[in-house]
Amino acid sequence: VYDYTVGALLQRRLAQTANLRLRYAYNEQFNDADIYGNSDEDRVEFDLDTLPGQGRFSAGLGGQYSKINYEATDFQPAFDNELSNAEFRLAFQVLDSWQINGLVGEEWNEFTSQREDIDGSYWDVGIRWTPNPRVEVNVGTGERFFGSTPRADIRYRHKRSELSASYVRTLTLPRTLRGSDAGLVDPSDPFGPGFGELPGDLLGNEGQPTFIGNSPVLDERFELRYRFEARRSSVTLSASDSRQQRADDGSEATFSEAGVTFTRSLSSTLSANARLRWYEREGQEVDGGNFGGFGQDSETWVAGLGLTRRLGNDTTLTLAYQFLTQESDFALNNYDENRVTFNVRHAF
Repeated sequence: VYDYTVGALLQRRLAQTANLRLRYAYNEQFNDADIYGNSDEDRVEFDLDTLPGQGRFSAGLGGQYSKINYEATDFQPAFDNELSNAEFRLAFQVLDSWQINGLVGEEWNEFTSQREDIDGSYWDVGIRWTPNPRVEVNVGTGERFFGSTPRADIRYRHKRSELSASYVRTLTLPRTLRGSDAGLVDPSDPFGPGFGELPGDLLGNEGQPTFIGNSPVLDERFELRYRFEARRSSVTLSASDSRQQRADDGSEATFSEAGVTFTRSLSSTLSANARLRWYEREGQEVDGGNFGGFGQDSETWVAGLGLTRRLGNDTTLTLAYQFLTQESDFALNNYDENRVTFNVRHAF
């Protein structure tokens, strides 16, 4: 999968009481196998929020419009999807450590689905608890056209350790999951903070596993991450479980993974890293639907070694070796792979 994103961001403060943010992004995604179909997306976002710290109440308006065009392939004709929404947000700071927040909105969607309704009103209500600078808890629940939308995000920091856990149930697109890369940018927020991994971590490039095809998916995802940093070394443990369901035919699949990454600083500009990861894909097909690589269950182990060198403050070079072995109930998808990658990353 190859993709790129270009966009523009406009931010303005209005009368010392609110922030206005307008964003436009255009991205294209290309596939070296003519199965998914190349695609492009135009996305526009609008946010108007009161400034933080202006009182116990804060409010905001937001909206988004996205249109994705898919090219024709041997397996499907050309088509497009449209996703749009508008919402009103409100939060009340009960105490310094407690906040109640909620939103109501309306969404308008166009895509193929076995559901009769794919748009309509939605809502969410939750709380935010920050008893001290080390702990942050966000939990809530809501309702959209596909059912309940519970969410949780818990973060704990103590000296050299950081623990985070999250759960979310939402609607997303396979092209967004395939193009996601924590080492670069979040495809759903290309104007976000940017590099998600700390210097010295292996640069990811495999995206998130999902179905073959382009039907929107209902993604119920749990993620857990723990990181410990010593003076010159760090260890990261992570695990995730994603239960996905296609909107068009109801096919279901589960994508699980777990891994450990060790990083050691060899000098002020050079670091070494090693990682071991495990992946499992299991699915239930409905009416011939596909999941995973080619409709198969599979188990994969990946081991890697890498070196990262900093060139100044903005440029990083990464050289990595990776060994992968995969077993599947689809014979043609059983294989071993040796891979060497070289990455140049420049921030500006």
